[in-house]
Amino acid sequence: MRVLKRCLYLWGIYIVKCWAYQHHLYTTSALSTERSQLNCTPEVWPAGSWTGSNSTGQQRPGQQLYSSAIAQHYIFKHQRPIDCQSQRFMLYASDSKDSHGIGSTLHLATWALAEALEQERILLFLPTPAGLWTQGSFCSNYSNLHDCYFEPISSCNFEDVLTDTILAEVPFWDQTADQKHLQFVRSSLEGLNAAATADTGGRHTLVPAGALALLGKDVIPSQKIYFWWRAQAIAFIVRPNARTLQEIQRRKQQQSWSGVPDGTISVHIRHGDKGKEMKLVPDVEYLRKAEELVQSDRSLHNSIFLSSEDDESIKFFKKLENWTVLSTDVPRPHGGAISPIAFAHQIGSDEEMLNSLVNLDLALECSGWVGTIRSNWNRLIEELRSTVRCKAHQPYIDAHSGWSVTEYDW
Repeated sequence: MRVLKRCLYLWGIYIVKCWAYQHHLYTTSALSTERSQLNCTPEVWPAGSWTGSNSTGQQRPGQQLYSSAIAQHYIFKHQRPIDCQSQRFMLYASDSKDSHGIGSTLHLATWALAEALEQERILLFLPTPAGLWTQGSFCSNYSNLHDCYFEPISSCNFEDVLTDTILAEVPFWDQTADQKHLQFVRSSLEGLNAAATADTGGRHTLVPAGALALLGKDVIPSQKIYFWWRAQAIAFIVRPNARTLQEIQRRKQQQSWSGVPDGTISVHIRHGDKGKEMKLVPDVEYLRKAEELVQSDRSLHNSIFLSSEDDESIKFFKKLENWTVLSTDVPRPHGGAISPIAFAHQIGSDEEMLNSLVNLDLALECSGWVGTIRSNWNRLIEELRSTVRCKAHQPYIDAHSGWSVTEYDW
C-alpha cells in the first residue's frame, strides 16, 4: 500500500508530494499505532531467529510487522515448557508425501502449529525418513527435514510423549491427498492410542487465541489477520540451525557473494508447473513492477537480485542494458518446464533445499521486493522480511495485484 505524504522540505515549506510505503496488511489507521510494537533490531528476537545481516555483518534497525517479536516469544515459550512430561502434545508428519515443494511443505507446518497452540498442545514433528526433503547426504543422520535444516521445534521430544504408561490420546496431523485439508488420524506410532478421526474443516485461516490477543485493535483487517499469523509461524519454523547456516555461508562464499548491494530489488519469478494453480506473469511485467519500485522510492536503484526456477527468465533479465542483474549460479530446469519436486529428484533434494535457502537469504538482504503472493516461495520471502529481517517498512509490489494485495490465496 502507498500513502501520500509531503516528502521534500525546502526553505521551510514542503514543495513536492510523494508516496510512502505502508505494509499491505495494515489499515490506514495503523499509521498512528504504538511505535514500540513496530521498532525492530536483532536483539528483540528469541535466540536462534534468522535475523541475518548485511554486508557489514550487522542488521540495521528497521520495522517489524506489528507485535512480531512479542509473537515470537509467545510461540517460543509455548514450545519450550519448563516441564515436558506434564504437557499434552500434537504430532505432525511434515514432508510425509512426495507432493509438496519446499514452500508448501513449510506453510503446511504452520497449520499444525496454529492448531497445536489453539489446543494448548506442544507440536512435535514425526520422523519421516522417506520424505522427499530428507534425501541426500546432508540429512543422512536425521529423520525429518526440520531436524536436519532447522532449530528444534520444541525442547520436548518423543520420550516425553511416550512416558505415560496409559498413553494418553495424542492428535496426529497428516495432509491427505483426497480431502486437501488437515485432519486428525490415528497415529502410526506403535502403542499410541491416538484421538478419533475428526474433520477440522481445513482451518488454514486459524489464528490461535493467544496470538490474536497480541494484536492491537484495528491494526490489521480481520480478513488479513491469518496472514499475519502465518508470518509469525514461518519466522518460528524457519530458523536454520548452525550447521545449515554454515553451509549457506560456504555456498555464498563459493560464488563470491559478500552481500547484496544497498538499494537492490529482489525479484522472484515462479513459472513452470505453477501454471496449473495460477496465471503466470510474464517476465516483462516483473520488470515493469521493478521500474515502478525505483520510481516510487529514491533509495532503490536499477539493481536486481533475481531468483527463479526458470532459466529463460534469468536470460531475459541478464540482457537488460540499464539494469544490474545478480543471480546465483545454481542448476535450474530448462525453461522451468518440470516441477521443483521432479527437479529435486534429479539433482538431489538436499542440493535443491540448500541452494534454495541461499537464494532466500540473498533475497532477504534486498531493499525492495517484487513477487506474487500466490507463490509459496514468494510468501516465505514476504513473511520473513516483514518479521525477523526488520524490513516491514520497505516496499513490496505484487506482480499480479500491484500495491494493493487483497487476495492471499490459501
